[in-house]
Amino acid sequence: MLAVQTLNEYAQTIIGILHQFHRDHPFESGISKAELHHKFKKNLEYSVFQTILVQLQNEHKIAIEADRVRLPDHSINLNEKSLRIYHDFIDELKKDKFRTRKREEYSELLLIPRDLLDNLIRYGRGKGDLFILSGDLLFSKESILEAKNSLSRFFERNKELKLTDFKNLLGTTRKYAVPLIEYFDSLQFTERNGDVRILKNS
Repeated sequence: MLAVQTLNEYAQTIIGILHQFHRDHPFESGISKAELHHKFKKNLEYSVFQTILVQLQNEHKIAIEADRVRLPDHSINLNEKSLRIYHDFIDELKKDKFRTRKREEYSELLLIPRDLLDNLIRYGRGKGDLFILSGDLLFSKESILEAKNSLSRFFERNKELKLTDFKNLLGTTRKYAVPLIEYFDSLQFTERNGDVRILKNS
């Protein structure tokens, strides 16, 4: 068991990391627990690290939302113009579904600088409105949900899914289908079995 003084020192270090993260990434809702643990740079078991986070949360010194940690007073506020552009961007992502464009193409489409688009993507990712898969493929949360629902319906009638089946389900190409099915593998919704996928725990 760590001494109270040591715990307090660790807690202050974590709060300091959060302050710096918010300064460096103002458009992100918070830092992931894994990244925060990595930045902590102390030989500390993850379970003890989690205990410190819970203590800080109970003391209202940090806020934890899903897997992300932030300071309680941290918020992202877009001005009216940026918010309008953001909604336009999300609408385009929804339209593109499973054949989304590159960042520079969205930047040109929306007539905005690339750095603004990057900030909006960080904002959207923090809100859970969009996902970034396989390096830099963008998908709206609605598209991810649609893909999952399509898989569920498919497995109601079939035991195995080939990549070709998945491509046909979504009307997309291998470029997009592979990262998407690997994402569902990572969620343990599907499981790879040789050249096919099966429904996990089916």
